[in-house]
Amino acid sequence: MKKYSTISEISKLLGLSTDTIRFYEKKGLVHPHVNPENNYRMYTLMNVLELLDVIYYRHLDFPLSDIYELSKTLKPSYTIELIEKKEEETKRKIYYEQQLLKKISHIKSMFHMIEHHENECSIQDFKESIILFEGKDKEDFFIHDIQYMTQDQFILCAFYTHYELKKDQMELKRTFVSIETQLLQKMKMKEELKNSTKINKQKCVYRAVRMKDGKVSQEDIEPMKAYAKDNGLELKDHCLIREIPVTFYTDYEHYYAEIFLPIKNS
Repeated sequence: MKKYSTISEISKLLGLSTDTIRFYEKKGLVHPHVNPENNYRMYTLMNVLELLDVIYYRHLDFPLSDIYELSKTLKPSYTIELIEKKEEETKRKIYYEQQLLKKISHIKSMFHMIEHHENECSIQDFKESIILFEGKDKEDFFIHDIQYMTQDQFILCAFYTHYELKKDQMELKRTFVSIETQLLQKMKMKEELKNSTKINKQKCVYRAVRMKDGKVSQEDIEPMKAYAKDNGLELKDHCLIREIPVTFYTDYEHYYAEIFLPIKNS
């Protein structure tokens, strides 16, 4: 390499655009010499090393502000501090992606089951959850409460309606938005919700159905009651219904539902 190189040569060498190199210079991360005769930037080996440092830490997803601070302090302890912080952030991102994949796979499996008329009753756990918001209907959530949620919470949460089951009717008691307690703990979100209501883990008779006109009917629940009776199970007097849009939230003609009938003494 020559003693001095032009910005175009450095751009080709490192695979950076000239605009990016100029931007890094503006941020104080690279310090080329300036030719006094024509004001052109002249880059040395030292400048290449400066740019390689920036490339390295940017690939570790460090903000430019942290890279700049590190270049000024040159303290190994600060590097370790940044790395430990980034390690926690990366673990959280990985866990989120794992849970997102789990949710996608679950919804795909449920769609397949319903479309192929394999929506038989079974015993499943309603997992311990934290109620984020609750009200008489979903309207308050979508026009007010949603502003208090993070995007991660919104993607991983579930919408439920709570019905009291009477002889021949279902009485709506409340709607709520919840997220599994385990997710909150893993994603470091539990502290901010420490005063929220918890729903304990409980065994339930479970069934997934296609909602008709955006509703679940007694006809959807009767097979579940029969299943419980055949298996000697005594049910509580309410059900929890999780609504899942097949296309969009506004498309009420295409909703699926997961129905949970809690079992007594479970």
